[in-house]
Amino acid sequence: MQFIAKPAWYFEGARADFVAQLPPNPAARILEIGCSEGGTGALALDQGKCASYHAIEVDEVSALRAKERLSEVLVLDIEKGDDLPWPERYFDALIMSEVIEHLRDPWVVLKRLSVLVRPGGMLLCSSPNVSHYHFLKGVWNQNWDPEPAGIMDATHLRWFTPKSYKALVESAGFEVECVGPIKPFDFWDYLRGFLCGGRMHLFIKQVQIRARKK
Repeated sequence: MQFIAKPAWYFEGARADFVAQLPPNPAARILEIGCSEGGTGALALDQGKCASYHAIEVDEVSALRAKERLSEVLVLDIEKGDDLPWPERYFDALIMSEVIEHLRDPWVVLKRLSVLVRPGGMLLCSSPNVSHYHFLKGVWNQNWDPEPAGIMDATHLRWFTPKSYKALVESAGFEVECVGPIKPFDFWDYLRGFLCGGRMHLFIKQVQIRARKK
C-alpha cells in the first residue's frame, strides 16, 4: 500500500499533548466535545490511538472541515439537551480542550457525558486558570475587561482554579489522576513557586486534568 502524505493543514490545531497521553488502542472509540476543525482527532487516528473518533461541534463551518478527517461529527449545542446517538459506556476516552469554560452549566454537561464513558475510560480536559498571577494582578488593579482570547476571553462563562476544576471533574464520577499545567514547569516557575510559599497554582496559565471514569 502506497503511503500518501497528508497536507499541512490536516493536523492544524491538534492537541498533541492530549494525544500523547492516550494509550495505543486500535479498537478504541474516542469522543471530543468542541473539536473545531478536527486536528486532534486526525492526529489520534493517524497515530493508531483509536479505531474511530467522534465529535460534537457547535460551529457549522468548523464541523464541515472536521468531517473530512474524523469518523463522525455532530453539529449541535451540547447544552440544549438534544438526544445523543451513542449508548452508555460506548467510549474509551472523552476529550474537552478549552470547552468547559464556555458552558453555562458544565456540571450538568459533564455528568451527562460521563455516562457515555466506560469504567476506566479516560477524560482529558483543560481550561484557563483564574488563579494565575496575571489574572490576580488585573483584579488587584480593578481590571475585569473582556479580551479576544486568554483567561478573560469574552465568550467565557465560567472560571476555575486547579482545585475547583478538579472538584468539577470528580463530581461527574471521575477519579483524577493528575492536575497540572499544559506546559510543564521550568526552573524559574519552581523558583517563583518556592518564593511564593509553594503556591504553584499561581504559575499555571491553563490547567489540564487527566482522569478515569470510576
